[in-house]
Amino acid sequence: MAAFAAETVCAYTPNLPVGYLGPDYIINTRVGPIYDAILSAPRPIVPPGIGRRGLFGVYVIADINIITGIPGHVRVLQSSGDAALDRAAEDALVQWRFRPRSVYKLTVPVNFAALSRSRRG
Repeated sequence: MAAFAAETVCAYTPNLPVGYLGPDYIINTRVGPIYDAILSAPRPIVPPGIGRRGLFGVYVIADINIITGIPGHVRVLQSSGDAALDRAAEDALVQWRFRPRSVYKLTVPVNFAALSRSRRG
């Protein structure tokens, strides 16, 4: 009976890959790249005055609802060292939308220096 219960639980585990966001919004996974999983990806808003303190990168991780494609839990994996930048990255990722049943967890590197340069020109 106990073995049957364990097999039943395994059946409900999503067989979806964990991804790492690469250039051009391609999600790299253990089963290969996924090109069309991201439906909407608003950029983080750099807080005012951040240029005086410097611009840093941060790694954010999101747990994504497999049915809806909406991030359910977003957290900082590696801090930028600046709480305002970390919060901006989290706030942006909460608004992202994914194709349902494409990926259930995603690590996103955010380079604020690149975001700042792209807005100037």
